[in-house]
Amino acid sequence: KAPGASGVPNEYLKLLGRPLAAALAALTQGCWDWEYFPKVFKTARTVVLRKPGKTDYQNPGAWRPIALLETLGKVV
Repeated sequence: KAPGASGVPNEYLKLLGRPLAAALAALTQGCWDWEYFPKVFKTARTVVLRKPGKTDYQNPGAWRPIALLETLGKVV
């Protein structure tokens, strides 16, 4: 899985374990209480990938856009 705009890989977040889980719980509760979702979590980086089996990559239909979102934003 590709990282979002911050470039922080998911594997790094997994290594943080319980300390990150506690911080995310507090962040999620704060977002819920204040009815606020940080803009950084709404921003996506779009990359395009070749569709397999296509022969003419000059055709825009031969490409697939993928939106990369911040992993923390998906959790919150």
